[in-house]
This record gives sequence, structure tokens and C-alpha cells, in this order.
Amino acid sequence: MPAAFGPSTAAEAAAYRAAEAAAYRAAEAAAAIALPLAERRRLRVRNNLLRVRPDWDAPRIRRAVRRAFEESARYYVDLARLARTPARRILDERLHAAGIPRLELALAQGKGAILAAPHIATPEAAMAGLAALGISATALIEPPRDSRQLRLVQAIRDRGPATFALADAKGTAHVLRELREGGVACILWDRDVQRPLGGAKRGHANPTARFGGVCVPFFGRQAHFPVGAVDIALRTGAPLLPVSISRRRHFSFDVEIHDPLELIQTQNRTLDIRTGVADLARFFEPIIQERCEQWRMPESPWAPCRDAPPTAPQRPKSIV
Repeated sequence: MPAAFGPSTAAEAAAYRAAEAAAYRAAEAAAAIALPLAERRRLRVRNNLLRVRPDWDAPRIRRAVRRAFEESARYYVDLARLARTPARRILDERLHAAGIPRLELALAQGKGAILAAPHIATPEAAMAGLAALGISATALIEPPRDSRQLRLVQAIRDRGPATFALADAKGTAHVLRELREGGVACILWDRDVQRPLGGAKRGHANPTARFGGVCVPFFGRQAHFPVGAVDIALRTGAPLLPVSISRRRHFSFDVEIHDPLELIQTQNRTLDIRTGVADLARFFEPIIQERCEQWRMPESPWAPCRDAPPTAPQRPKSIV
């Protein structure tokens, strides 16, 4: 049987597992080579980990940086395997899913649903699970900054079991159409693709409104996050459900769909959005702290907010 359809005998299963292990070992070896060469990226990852895990000593931080590089390399192996493995097989054999009834209950409201996740492990694996369940879904993705990487990632994703759209005006329109038709919009919540790598220029007059995102409290300091998931939820009335994912080993993941986030709606839409983003950041803090070695964040979410006051938005009372 072709490898694209998985093993059917014990011998084929053993060969399949061996090939899988070899692919991930190669990815980890590539990460080890990249680690001393990508100095700026390494420092950003280190600084992120120091912020998230101030309780870890220097040796443990160094190990965590190495594992974070390895996780980024594994991600591309995951994408290739997602493109070659039937969605049903992924759901049955590779995903350990919890919270699917929460999603079904949200979809029953007739407004679609929004799933928001951080860049932990490979969120695209959860998309395969949705496809296996017969749930129509579209994910907004950031355009890779390197054109060759864009072509590679798009080619792999387009062969996979779900629909992906770039996080631009056209992609947002596609997602809104998906929600109107009762489907699911999947949005990676923690990286603002509209700001340049490495942060914004310092001294910006309004650090909570630059690049289309907002600054909200995150691990004791203001951090910059995009508003897309919250903004679309408020505009459409679609429930916004946080999703957590983590890698067990190789191409195997734990996925949990959590209860919908309670969003407030007042006459101040700007404050409503910032409050929703702050609530999302607060929800994901312990998840990112626990799984920080799998958090694929090569830039600092705190850098653009150096000048922002370290205060949380006051949560207004809802008028609906």
C-alpha cells in the first residue's frame, strides 16, 4: 500500500514507524545545526522563555531553547505528514481529542464558531480532525516572510485535508463566508503578522493601536497581540473557543477545545476588543507556560509595547 495511505500489515507498520522516527531525528539534527548559527533568533527565543519561566535556571533555559528550535523543525515534518495521511487516520490514531461536544454545541447556534490557538506544536493537526468529522473549516495563516518558504508551506498545506487562507483582506472575507455558512474559522492568536519581525519602532505615540493589534498584560508586562479572532467574533456573533494543543511524541498530539470565551459588548468597540484580547491572553498564559518548549514564537510579543503602561483594560459591563 502506498505510504500516503499508511501501513496495512505489521511489517509495513514497523517500516512506517521507523521512517517517521528517522524524519524527526533528521529535523532535530537540522535544528542543532541551526541553533548556533541563528544567533538573533536564539536570543529572542531565550528572552521569551526567561519571561515565561522566570523560575528556571540558566541550564534549563538553554535546554528549553534547544527544544524550541527542535519543535520548529518538527513542525515542517508534521506538515509533510499531514499532507500524506488521510484525515480519518489522523483523528483515529494521531489525535487525542477532548471537547468536541463543546464545538458541536457552539455550531448548533447557527453562527459558525471560531477556534483560537497559540503557536504550540502543530495546530494544523486539529484542522485534520475537523475534516475527519465532516466539519467545514478555514484557517487564517500568516504569510511566511521568505518567498521560497511561502511556496513550500502553501504547497504542503494545499494538499492537506483543510482550507487555508492568508491573513489579509481576501482571507478574512473567506473566513467570514465560512462562518455565515455555519463552518469553523481557525485563527492562530499570538503572532501579529502585520508588524515587522523584532518589534516596532520605539517612541510610538499609541502603543496599543499599532499594526492593527493591541497591547495587553501577558506574564507581567504588556505584550502585543492581533485582534482578529476577537474582532471577528464580536462582528459575527460566532462563539470564540480557545484550543490548546501539545505534542506527545513525533506525529501524535493532545488537543482540547475549551469553553467559549465570554466576550463583552458595549458601545465602545475598541475597549470591547482590547478586553477580549486581554481575556484570551490571560486564558493562554498557564498553557503557554506549561508547554513553552513547544511554543514556536521566534519574536518578542513584548517588544512593541515597551512604552505601554503596565495596566489591564477595565472590563466594562455588557449592555447585551
